[in-house]
Amino acid sequence: MRKRRSAKSRLRIFLAHDGVCHICKGKIGVGEAWDLDHITPIAMGGEDEEANLAPAHRKTCHGAKTAQQDVPMIAKAKRREALHLGAKPAPKQRLLSAGFQKAPPQRRASTPLTKPPVPRRRSLYGEA
Repeated sequence: MRKRRSAKSRLRIFLAHDGVCHICKGKIGVGEAWDLDHITPIAMGGEDEEANLAPAHRKTCHGAKTAQQDVPMIAKAKRREALHLGAKPAPKQRLLSAGFQKAPPQRRASTPLTKPPVPRRRSLYGEA
């Protein structure tokens, strides 16, 4: 469960990062809305501690980072965990493919060997 940060805690984190957005590295201006963003998402093993929090612009940076980086990365980690634990969902439909091309017809199992002719045996009794 995420902790609710007090104004004092939020200010301490903001000043620790010199008021710089950790995503775009731009200075957060006076009166500009900002959020505390988890550097490593909790779902990916990050902790809900001050060391894992940093300020981020609310409108331009934080929402975009969450939507484009964090959500897909967390979903992939959950899929991999489910696969690892054997809880893989059944495929929605059978895969259809063109398959392999047909091999040309084979006339022989192998190519015939060319052997030299067998020499005729001589008779022991002198017959030609």
